[in-house]
Amino acid sequence: MGTIYIDDKPVEFEAGQNVLQATLKAGIDITYFCYHEALGSAGSCRLCAMELEPTKKDDKSRVVMSCMQVAQDGQRYRLNKGSADKVRQHVVEYYMTRHPHDCPVCDEAGHCHLQDMTILSRQTYRRYDGKKQTFPDQEMGPLIWNTANRCITCYRCARFYQNYALGDDFGVYCSGQKTTFRRSEPGAFDSPFSGNMIDVCPTGTFTDKVFRRKYSRTWQLEKATSVCNHCSTGCNTEPGGREGTLRRIHPMTNPHINPHFICDRGRYGEHYSEASDRPLKCIIRKGAKNPYDNIYTHLTRCLKKASGRIGILSSEHEDLQTHYMLKQLAVHYKGIFSPFILPDTETRTRSAIQATQLPPSLPDIETADAAIILGSLTEAAPMMDLAVRQLIAKQKPIIMVHAVPSLLADLIQHRNAGEVISATPKNWHQVIDHLDTSRLSDEKVKKIVLLGVAGEMDVPAINAFSRLKEKLSQETVTVQSGFALEGANAMGAAVISNENSAHELLEAIQKLYVDTLIVCGADPFGEGAAEWEPLRNKIRQLIVLDNINTETVKQADIVLPLATWSERCGYSVNYEGRVQPFEQAYQRSSVISPTEFVAHLTPHSVEALYRQRDVWLTQLSAQLVISDQMGIQLNLQQLSGIKNTYSSHIETEGLQLVKLPWHGGGVRADFAKELASCNPWKDHYVYLHTDTAKQLNVTTGKQLHFKSGASLEVLCDNRITKDCLAVTPLTLGRIKCKANIVLPLHQIHTGETDQ
Repeated sequence: MGTIYIDDKPVEFEAGQNVLQATLKAGIDITYFCYHEALGSAGSCRLCAMELEPTKKDDKSRVVMSCMQVAQDGQRYRLNKGSADKVRQHVVEYYMTRHPHDCPVCDEAGHCHLQDMTILSRQTYRRYDGKKQTFPDQEMGPLIWNTANRCITCYRCARFYQNYALGDDFGVYCSGQKTTFRRSEPGAFDSPFSGNMIDVCPTGTFTDKVFRRKYSRTWQLEKATSVCNHCSTGCNTEPGGREGTLRRIHPMTNPHINPHFICDRGRYGEHYSEASDRPLKCIIRKGAKNPYDNIYTHLTRCLKKASGRIGILSSEHEDLQTHYMLKQLAVHYKGIFSPFILPDTETRTRSAIQATQLPPSLPDIETADAAIILGSLTEAAPMMDLAVRQLIAKQKPIIMVHAVPSLLADLIQHRNAGEVISATPKNWHQVIDHLDTSRLSDEKVKKIVLLGVAGEMDVPAINAFSRLKEKLSQETVTVQSGFALEGANAMGAAVISNENSAHELLEAIQKLYVDTLIVCGADPFGEGAAEWEPLRNKIRQLIVLDNINTETVKQADIVLPLATWSERCGYSVNYEGRVQPFEQAYQRSSVISPTEFVAHLTPHSVEALYRQRDVWLTQLSAQLVISDQMGIQLNLQQLSGIKNTYSSHIETEGLQLVKLPWHGGGVRADFAKELASCNPWKDHYVYLHTDTAKQLNVTTGKQLHFKSGASLEVLCDNRITKDCLAVTPLTLGRIKCKANIVLPLHQIHTGETDQ
């Protein structure tokens, strides 16, 4: 700690801070372009100039760039009282000689850093009347719009993309007055984090192409703090809506989760809410309805008649408040509630929670000395991957085990010289037990993060994960372990549900104890078709609430339009056990929240249900929640009792069917048109290593036939691990198989019909 003086005002600073950081933290307005909190200082824009007063009697004051000046106790600077003020004015005026002055038509207007800095430097009049320098715009895919003439060469975009996100398909071309920032060739970016260039760019050079289709000025948007629901990281976001529709998603800074950025799935995946086939009205396809009844009168009559035979299914992608409300509905109608679609998912989630110890936050991952990664982290939780990339940039030792193509695996191999092991998931427990961790025994390694992808691991692999954690733990080494779970609120789902709830619900339907099923935000007949499809004829009444047009919605007897997270309030629990509230950003007509749904079907009002929820949260806090400067967080040590006694037979002989993920894909994100158009994988195909194809006697273009009766065309790709059949999530539903199942060879053949 120390004190510097700016225009005679004392400003405290912390060790290692530069003068610009101390100035901004003190709330003093100063112009700057190239500096960014996450990217640091470059000293290229010359806009943060200050005048450093001399310390010796005969010395003269000098103009310095405050972002490059390490703060030292007792230094005195002139911001607005010295010659530096004129320097900043001239610099801004110089930048504006090449800027097009197109604010009225620029998407960035109203939240433009260049506008703010120009006004702050008091350059409000244009003197230059010469010819502007121009550059051709570049096509950058469906997500980002490029207007090259607005660039002021601050280098933020290149520093973020190349140095922070470690992308290699975008960079700086030419030099001097001809400097431009472009991709090597037109087209969509390869990086899962390309959308952040919109935020780091201080001008309108890179803007949101999806936002352009329904553009509004930022001050016209209805906004609120929300939580991303596309993976278990729980990044904070700010949805912006207008006239009942979503217009954009903006990152909301949370220093403990996402300090600066979000991934493209979090930014663009939420636009599933604008899909043309989204359910936006109540539909009754089966059952007589009195024309004088409203939908809830009809539903109440149906549920009273079926009381005691009702099942309620939610999803690990739905929030904690939804689970709580649906559980109350189950209690009222003497039904069975499960927030898990499949028993296997519940088993993996509960096992992963048991194996989690000192779960690392994203800043914890960034500051680790080494990492071991089990699974395709980029595709399961992109922001966890971005944190790992900071270790790659620092050349920290990393070990990764994976089965399907992963951007992170490529980076580790080419940028870090790390160890990457390709193995079939059914063998991961053996691979983990025999990992050579000698690279991590360096005396400089004091903190190791151990990260697993629960969706790709079976229980033996998760148990091996725990053994590895114990093996690495020493008195001088701290090991933090955590999992990218299979849903945004998978942790919350495990907390609120009974053990083996998914198995119990499936068994009750099989035995005809349940014949009326309410589904909220889940797709059992699509995502879980392998186990749910045979039970469809046992369900007399299927009632579905959803905001995407799933296979289950298409089969439903009654459909109700469900509000998205941006359109309602609730609570979510991320992979760390961090409990986070989110608020409604805007109101869309005709959609309903789960709380409103339950209030209509029980004697309780919405207000009464909220009071009950608050009492439950208080009781949960007393038992399982710890509080500190980071907010409220579940005490995972007290969650060790969350067990699962259900276990299914695990076949080991044969080929393993694995899900082929990509960083922009997800249960809901797949319905976001622009984002989904970037998906490199094709539905209704099966991807094989050439050696596996030889084993099956097939080649690219041939058909593989499955026991379910489905046939898939083969595509050979040597990035797929041997002995794996890789398919997209949609294709899994089509062939009615579960992810990670091992198929005996006699269930797969190249004939025309199944034997």
